[in-house]
Amino acid sequence: MPEVFVDEKLCKGCGLCVEFCPRQVLELADEPSSAGYTVAEPVKLDQCTSCGICYQVCPDYAVTVKGERRSGEAIEFSKPKALSGLQTSYCPGCTHGVVHRIIAEVIDELDIRESTIGVTSIGCSIFIYKYLDVDYVEGAHGRAPAVATGIKQVHPDNVVFTYQGDGDIGAIGTAEIIHAAVRGESITAIFVNNGNYGMTGGQMAPTTLMGHVTTTSPGGRNVSHGHPL
Repeated sequence: MPEVFVDEKLCKGCGLCVEFCPRQVLELADEPSSAGYTVAEPVKLDQCTSCGICYQVCPDYAVTVKGERRSGEAIEFSKPKALSGLQTSYCPGCTHGVVHRIIAEVIDELDIRESTIGVTSIGCSIFIYKYLDVDYVEGAHGRAPAVATGIKQVHPDNVVFTYQGDGDIGAIGTAEIIHAAVRGESITAIFVNNGNYGMTGGQMAPTTLMGHVTTTSPGGRNVSHGHPL
């Protein structure tokens, strides 16, 4: 029978695993954990197919799934080694953690943790340095591509990437990312775009889509606001 484990030290009870499980294997607990969250728990393991969707959607790396494929091959979905294992400070359900996990999976797969350098931006994205176990440098608001350019030119053998939100890369840092691209800098820019300024109140951002409601476009973005970047 498949095994599903939820680490209550990491889970914040956002319920995404419960919502997306195609077999209703998981439910939120009736009582809160020691941290005050109603964590997810497996209740119908006999229905589990080890698909790993609960692991994929968990933004807090709290879910581990073990099972086997129809061929008999063992399968395991568990927290990548490149993640620190700390509980995130993001709001419950915030999917920054999903992006962190995907980055960590790639770092593990390529075995580049010791040669990777990340550059943080300003905003919620800055906190990635606490959760991804690689070397980090903090850049000024919007300037992560410029900082990454300098690091890459001094350390050409390292893998260098930036992790930036839409306000950072698409507003105050537009010049930096465009000119880094024009120069063909050998860096990776990871652009986390939720279409608004989520950390400061949900205001309209350059990437807000037409018709989308924000705190500064309560009627939805329209042509008078300009078109999305």
